Amino acid sequence: MPKPAEPVIREQLLEKCLAICVQAGFRDLSLRALALEVGTTHRRLIYHFGSAEKLFWSVVEEFRRRQVASLEQEFTKVTTWQEFTTAAKSFWSQLAQEGNRHITRTSFEIQLDAIHQSQTQTGSAYPQTGSEHWIAPLSRAMSRLGKDESESRLLARMIAGCGKGLLLDLLAAESDVDRAEIQAAFDRLIDSL
Repeated sequence: MPKPAEPVIREQLLEKCLAICVQAGFRDLSLRALALEVGTTHRRLIYHFGSAEKLFWSVVEEFRRRQVASLEQEFTKVTTWQEFTTAAKSFWSQLAQEGNRHITRTSFEIQLDAIHQSQTQTGSAYPQTGSEHWIAPLSRAMSRLGKDESESRLLARMIAGCGKGLLLDLLAAESDVDRAEIQAAFDRLIDSL
């Protein structure tokens, strides 16, 4: 009977894999190349994660978990609309920064894969990749600021949807002028609330 993977070692490996994938993305990164970057073997990664696909999903889920924790932290302390605006722009800045572009692109690729999988199979193995993890904290913050629940959810969905669309534009932007315009568009959206 094989001995179970050690959770502490698994977490250390996950942390290293996440750091590498945020910088380099996943697109052209093989399991062996990732193992080499991490300072271990591909067999050790498989031992601790079960398969290359499970490692990949673990990295993506950890990135999503941290993103949600950051969003929750930004919006839990919001008590005024000015604070809401500041928090929204701060969170956008985190997502839009150059260092997160690879993982942001990967997140969109995963969402497209999940859509494709749900259209071709029932009981997809892909994780939930919708916008609820963005909508819930935004909606709760707006409810605390006096919006009714349905209006809060509608506005939160609008921010999440427009934000994702602008992030896609940002990933494809070819010039600093385009990037500045995309930033200004997000700022205008938030300021209009």
